[in-house]
Amino acid sequence: MSDTVCERIIHASFENGQTKAQISKAFGYAWSIIQSIIHKFEETGDMYASKKGGMMLPKLDKEHLNFMINLINSNTSLTLSEMKERLLAAFLYLVTISEKTLSRSLNEKCHIHLKKLTIEHDRHNNSLTKSLCQTWIASLSGFDKSFSEAVFLDEAAFNQHIK
Repeated sequence: MSDTVCERIIHASFENGQTKAQISKAFGYAWSIIQSIIHKFEETGDMYASKKGGMMLPKLDKEHLNFMINLINSNTSLTLSEMKERLLAAFLYLVTISEKTLSRSLNEKCHIHLKKLTIEHDRHNNSLTKSLCQTWIASLSGFDKSFSEAVFLDEAAFNQHIK
């Protein structure tokens, strides 16, 4: 909300004697917004909108990203929490940083996506499982479509044939 609108709301309330409901209807703002502007003016004498937000500077620059890429290249099983510890130890001026910020920076700027390691049971690839899969695929041979048109998805519904 602009400072001009806030001034007009205060003017309507204190100089014209309009109620908050009338001001709300006239300006097209919720009653609670009008209430908070008037209350702020009564408490502090300030009728201008508080400045919020602004441009957020990235916490990690190219030097940090290169450091993380080198960490990943030297140890591909590194977790975000381990990476965070090493980053904070190497760059003492970084007081704190969240694992979410690390992950987001790696994803957006370096196109690196860290995934949790999932341990598969040895029965997933044993000879019995393989023969059962071959039997199942053979049972599909009566369909009109060829398997070159089939799309196989893994447990996470990820298309395994994307190149």
